[in-house]
Amino acid sequence: MKLYPPRIEGTLPSFYKTNETGTTLTIPFSMNRAVSPAEVFGYSLRVKDVINGEEIFTINTNNHSSTTEAIFIVDTIYAIRLVVGSYYKF
Repeated sequence: MKLYPPRIEGTLPSFYKTNETGTTLTIPFSMNRAVSPAEVFGYSLRVKDVINGEEIFTINTNNHSSTTEAIFIVDTIYAIRLVVGSYYKF
């Protein structure tokens, strides 16, 4: 069953590589009022280029204990696709 997505407000803070395996990316959000937290089993993050709308990568997380933020581990293989100074849609 597909649920209504959470809302991401405004601009996300900058992030950078934190270790050899990848980068920890924390996305603050607010739950959609039509979705109960009991219905959520994980989150998926889709990253797109703002200029051409091309999808760069999609990653999933099963860390769904919080209803205010989701934590994703961006593997190095995906992180190298991000260019410093570019803008992305999450």
